[in-house]
Amino acid sequence: CERYFDKLFFEKLRAKYLNGELTNEQNIIKEKIDLPDGYLDELPQSDSAEYQALYNLGIDAIKKDEVAAVIVNGGMATRFGNCVKGLVNVFDDKSFLQIKIENIKKICSDINAKMYVFIMNSIFTEKDTIRHFEENDYFGYDKDRIIFFNQYYFLRLTEDGEILNNDDCQVKYGCGHGDFFYAFKEFVYPDFKNTNLKYLCYSNVDNLGAYIEPAIIGYHISKNQEMTIELAEKYEYDRGGVPAVVSGRKCLIEEFKLPPTFDANKIRYFNTATYIFSFDIFKKDFELAFYLVKKNIDDVEVEQFERLAGDLSLFLSTNFLKIDRRLRFHPIKTTEDLENSRKQLKELLKNKI
Repeated sequence: CERYFDKLFFEKLRAKYLNGELTNEQNIIKEKIDLPDGYLDELPQSDSAEYQALYNLGIDAIKKDEVAAVIVNGGMATRFGNCVKGLVNVFDDKSFLQIKIENIKKICSDINAKMYVFIMNSIFTEKDTIRHFEENDYFGYDKDRIIFFNQYYFLRLTEDGEILNNDDCQVKYGCGHGDFFYAFKEFVYPDFKNTNLKYLCYSNVDNLGAYIEPAIIGYHISKNQEMTIELAEKYEYDRGGVPAVVSGRKCLIEEFKLPPTFDANKIRYFNTATYIFSFDIFKKDFELAFYLVKKNIDDVEVEQFERLAGDLSLFLSTNFLKIDRRLRFHPIKTTEDLENSRKQLKELLKNKI
């Protein structure tokens, strides 16, 4: 367990918090921000020769064992009853994780290929997730091709900077999806850096719209950049990172980092947290920022430090790809979301699993 907790690093962050050096106000961007117009790509029409070329490029990469999936499964699902969300029944007694695996299994079976699946757990989800796979014989997938690894954790603080005095499950928390880069680099990359792997398809366990799509893989390959970000049309209630150009560089910006003078409504698309990464990014070294996030734990206001995977775009050459949210963006954040989406998800995935 302690391999996932860097006490020295945590205490340095805590000291910055206590000294007033770590505030979200300090993260507001002061550089020139331009709209992303002209940088938002779309896939060609599915019946076009251009689309088929991208599709074939993606299929060829999968056949060469150059493509792997990353499923992010470490969250504590506080809006979902504090359960391991990946194990929840979605439809037909299939869990989120089972559906994700069956999608990859179908793609591989159709083209006689193999694909590694990397599942990022946390200390809160690891044991139950591995048990779920073992009890279900890995859903018929090659168990040697499913690799589990954990993200890190920190300790929650009271508003005055003291470590929360509560039980382990309330004090500890996962440090956010930005852990992916560092946890993968430490726990996975050393064993795979000399394999054929070139591309990682990253998605959250609760977004079943983020199935493996060869044409998007082909798009990423054709653009020869390090990160492809799927963007959905932004509805009024949506919150999250938006695409922008900061000092000439394409990247995602969280809305809380935008200056008050910038109208975020001018940007009509936002981050779906579905990405493709080129495998060589793990040769790089950089530090993602930590942000303060307020939570209410047993009626106590607490602070926690989190980093965001979208911030990788600040350091990586990046593509913006607009997708159809009706097909590829179906995040399930609450039990009500799930109840309202079961039939729709079953219909969406009927030819994908």
